[in-house]
Amino acid sequence: MVPPVPADLLEIAEALVPGAPVGSARLATQGNMHHVVLLPGVAAVRISKRPDSAAEPRSSTRSRRPACRSPYRSR
Repeated sequence: MVPPVPADLLEIAEALVPGAPVGSARLATQGNMHHVVLLPGVAAVRISKRPDSAAEPRSSTRSRRPACRSPYRSR
């Protein structure tokens, strides 16, 4: 059985991926250092389990789907 996604994690996922179908969200069960909220067909949102990690400097890049699958490809 898949555990329910806690409301605070859903709120974070929804803020990071606006308009995502959070009703179908699932919580991945194998995360060590992170909670992973799965939004099927849309995204996997990784959220640190350590509250102090928000203060650490970050370098992040956005993953991109191959152009053939992306609704945002240039025309």
